[in-house]
Amino acid sequence: MSNETITLADIFALFKESERQREAEQAEQKRLSQERQQEYEQRQQENEQRQRENEQRQREYE
Repeated sequence: MSNETITLADIFALFKESERQREAEQAEQKRLSQERQQEYEQRQQENEQRQRENEQRQREYE
């Protein structure tokens, strides 16, 4: 049988590592969310530009 003991320092180190991992995951999720938002806004702008072009062509044909 092992005589290893878990100290408060061990528990604290595990807690801090867990906290660092959680913060890293949150930062990655935030980055991905911002990236998706930028992609969405870019698509919106492209769609609006196409709509304006289509409206202009429609007026030219009238």
